[in-house]
Amino acid sequence: MGKHDKKIYSFFAPIVVLAFVTRFIPHVPNATSLGALGIVSGRQVGLYKAITMVLATLFVSDLIIGFYHPLVMVSVYGSFALYGLFGKMAENNITGLVFASVVAAFSFFLITNFAVWIASDWYPKTVQGLLSAYAMGLPFFRNTLIGDICYTALFGHMYEVFANKRQLLATGNASKSAVRSRTVNTKEQHA
Repeated sequence: MGKHDKKIYSFFAPIVVLAFVTRFIPHVPNATSLGALGIVSGRQVGLYKAITMVLATLFVSDLIIGFYHPLVMVSVYGSFALYGLFGKMAENNITGLVFASVVAAFSFFLITNFAVWIASDWYPKTVQGLLSAYAMGLPFFRNTLIGDICYTALFGHMYEVFANKRQLLATGNASKSAVRSRTVNTKEQHA
């Protein structure tokens, strides 16, 4: 692992912990930071690493919370993997990340509620039943959307501050090195 990777992971390690913790602390249903982890990490560390971070966080927390219907689980895990993809495709600014979170939340809503309709006996297997499943999922969609937008904006802004600080530190070190070099050259010329 390179120096750059260590710095990136030093940013994402606490974000992963937060994504894990937000699944356990009292919160509005579906309003966790897991989706934001996928969006922002997808943009900054690449698709494979982003998906790995999100799905590992989800899996470890599911070990504690408990598992559910396999088809619904596949839809949830697949939807969260898409968060990484949408993050990877997003423009590298807050607006692009927030837009990606809206698209991801909508995809999550469509995919997971379809899976609930297929997997459960709560709704008849008709068009009306599918529409009922989506209608019953709307409050959860609202919560997902709000949570994803807020956490993505927060994490995206935090990453911008982190990246700017790293850049300033790198520039500052380069400037110090250049000053030292000029000082040494000046001393050599006067000697």
